[in-house]
Amino acid sequence: MKEHIFEANGEEYEVKIGQSVQNQIIVQAFNTKNNEPSGFSYSVDFDTNFVMENVLGISGVQSLIEIIKDDVVNKRREELETISKNLPREFTKSSGIVWI
Repeated sequence: MKEHIFEANGEEYEVKIGQSVQNQIIVQAFNTKNNEPSGFSYSVDFDTNFVMENVLGISGVQSLIEIIKDDVVNKRREELETISKNLPREFTKSSGIVWI
């Protein structure tokens, strides 16, 4: 599989693409120094089984790779974590999904 290594904010990252048993593709960046996840993870659900090699080159997966890189470069996760620390407590302790 093609490696997706990039540098951001003085660190080196690798975008990894995984496949779950629930027919999902998961895309996430990891810091190459400590293998810790960085930024957000994105997933795409498929209705049927698929062969990973057949979907790696499609534009949707390539777009997710670029979005992940941009999220890490612009520290979007850190920005949202900072905002969430300032939210009222009832919003941060939800046990389900709150659609807004």
